[in-house]
Amino acid sequence: MKKAELRPVCLVLTLVMSLLLFPNTVVAAVPSAPEKLKATTVSSSQIKLEWDPVDDATGYYVYMATSLDGSYKKQATVTTTSYKNKTKELAPSTAYYFKIKAYNSSGSSEYSRETSAKTAAPTEEPGTPGDFSAAATGPAEIELTWDAARDATEYYIYRSTSSDSSYTQIAKVKETYYTNSGLIADRTYYYKIRAYNKIGLGNFSRMDSATTFEEASTLDAPSELTATAQGSGKIYLTWDSVLDAASYYVYRSTSYNGTYTKIGTATTESYSDTGLMDKTTYYYKVRAHHSEETSEESSVAYVTTGTAGSISGSTVRLAGQNRYGTSAAVAKSGWSSSYYAVVVSGEDFPDALCSAPLAQTYNAPVLLTSKYKLDDQTKNQLSGLQVKQVFIVGGTGVIASNVELAIKGMGIAVVRIAGNDRYETSVLVARALLSQTDKAVITNGDNFSDALSISSIAAIKGYPILLTARDYTPPALKQYLKDNISSTYVIGGSAAVSNTVYNSLPAPARISGTDRYETNLNILKTFDSDFDFATCYLSTGVNYPDALSGSALAAKNKAPIILTKNSLNQSAKSYLEGKNIEKIVGLGGSGVISDNFLKSLASMVSSSPETPAAPDRVVPSVPANFTVKASSSSEIDLDWDSVSHAVAYDVYRAKSSSGNYSKIGTVTSSSYTDHGLKEDTTYYYKVQARNSYGTSAYSAKDHATTKIVLDAPDDLEATAVDSDEIELTWDEVSGATAYYVYRSVAGGAYTKIATVRTEYYSNTGLSSGKTYSYRVRAYRGGELSSYSSTVSATTD
Repeated sequence: MKKAELRPVCLVLTLVMSLLLFPNTVVAAVPSAPEKLKATTVSSSQIKLEWDPVDDATGYYVYMATSLDGSYKKQATVTTTSYKNKTKELAPSTAYYFKIKAYNSSGSSEYSRETSAKTAAPTEEPGTPGDFSAAATGPAEIELTWDAARDATEYYIYRSTSSDSSYTQIAKVKETYYTNSGLIADRTYYYKIRAYNKIGLGNFSRMDSATTFEEASTLDAPSELTATAQGSGKIYLTWDSVLDAASYYVYRSTSYNGTYTKIGTATTESYSDTGLMDKTTYYYKVRAHHSEETSEESSVAYVTTGTAGSISGSTVRLAGQNRYGTSAAVAKSGWSSSYYAVVVSGEDFPDALCSAPLAQTYNAPVLLTSKYKLDDQTKNQLSGLQVKQVFIVGGTGVIASNVELAIKGMGIAVVRIAGNDRYETSVLVARALLSQTDKAVITNGDNFSDALSISSIAAIKGYPILLTARDYTPPALKQYLKDNISSTYVIGGSAAVSNTVYNSLPAPARISGTDRYETNLNILKTFDSDFDFATCYLSTGVNYPDALSGSALAAKNKAPIILTKNSLNQSAKSYLEGKNIEKIVGLGGSGVISDNFLKSLASMVSSSPETPAAPDRVVPSVPANFTVKASSSSEIDLDWDSVSHAVAYDVYRAKSSSGNYSKIGTVTSSSYTDHGLKEDTTYYYKVQARNSYGTSAYSAKDHATTKIVLDAPDDLEATAVDSDEIELTWDEVSGATAYYVYRSVAGGAYTKIATVRTEYYSNTGLSSGKTYSYRVRAYRGGELSSYSSTVSATTD
């Protein structure tokens, strides 16, 4: 027997068994359709319904439509045999159509016959719309909502650009909502409405206003702004390129917190400010510009002009919150884009030591990662630099395969260079170099300082850095030297590379000193003529990550890496004072290179004694990546990147982007939660970093709207009204401006099929004899309620 034939048999058997097991149980029948439905006009806004009682009915569903063949919306559930709508729900002089169903625990009846009535004509002007509200929903849109007014047939909407100027009628609607679009971003608009009927116009509602969202700039603020004094009366500015910028606006002030005046427009990433006064400090900011869009300001840079014939030196710092942030800052400073990048371990140095020549070969930055997870800052740089291929140096023991997968997941090709040990890895890196040379650098693979000292010059000259054991030459290294190298530089004394190993190398020349710092100085002296000392990079000799990241940038600029332990001995000072150094770049935060030490070098390398210790070296930079997000109906969370040298952050809030910002809090962390806010209200924020030397410029502004607490729609019903149509109805949700309707077919996934502003929806174009399931969510201002209960219906 087929399944279809079994169903009625099973139904009969179930009924028989129920009667045998529960003989006293009476199952109520589904009630019949109500009869004698009558509609009577009560007033200009009310209609009363009456009908005969139905046996076994426990209640009745009341449905209404505005036309005979229109969609019927469920109006109410009652237990009596009459119904009268609430006042103000209906418009005057308007026909309304009704039908009802009876229901009990077994189900609901068919619809009653339809009936209709027309509300009375108004006898007076309409009432005043209540609970009028204006809320911005975007940079060009404001949504208006209000409660229905007594005897209203339409509503006239008026707008002004100030609260006390004249209002202009902009629309006429029959609904109790209106969306005003095509507005200007970050502008406040004022509204009021009044109801209309054929008697006349009612009183104005209260006025309400809203400010459209600020149109976020797609241009980044210029970064790495540097000011360099070039003798008497001239300062040269440079900064990083900004994607899509057509030009740059340059601003100048004579004090850090003073008024900045626009002094010029540049079409490249540099600007020469001339005709300046001698021995005067000037402060600068830059903004990127494209079409009608202008970015936020850059951080401040400044320098003091010299006198005729003088050259001013400066010190700057490239640092992040940790070693990964520092490597990201170095990459951002040296590259605006790069096809290649070299990724090495930020936790273990041996494989990473030989990476500088590889980076120089491919004009690539060196970025650090942890073993098991691609660091977020490194990931951001790979994305921002538009990298297409990454070289990972080291095996899965130092950089796990999931890091490689994460990079590949960004659409970036990956080449891993890894041997069986650190020595073989250094040989494989050497084979990957594009330059042809018969010279190589040999360093101990168990210590990092010697390899870092030689890293920039090895990269500049294209020499591979090969690692050896102290007392023996590893086989892979021995074979590579035999096949490719005729002379070598051995870095470090016999305690690092024994005389036995040294004597086995091709044409060796040892460069060493009494400690790592003297070895570093002797490397500088050996290759003195190959370096450009205009910029020198300073790194701690105590740990490896900062110098490793900086080695690629130093090589790119043909600059030396100077190892230090927050001091320079007299020999190093004397050597550097004889160089024409214009800038010293500290690699890493103040925890590895102190502010005082870095500032002291400015006076040492400058031939201008009037150059003061520059406060921009210690005044915090602008907090970056400032984001604002509503977490509830009364809280908004703020986050930003930590700023070097900042001891605290001041948080400011306003009611509009261009309004008055008030300080609402001071924190020492890089996050803040604003509590006690109003539901469905937009707030605007900015933040400043500060320390004892001063405050940064403001961050970029951001805003968020507190969430709306919406109830889930109740009493959702689905009724098949034809072979291809199912009608849905549900109860109104207070505060909702729209509803999202979702559908599932045959137990499949739910798909959004409609957005409506009514409490009903007709789903047409369905297949006959098929079951469809539905659920609904309420919506307002970007917020959604939870789902309603699920209902199903089968088409005829």
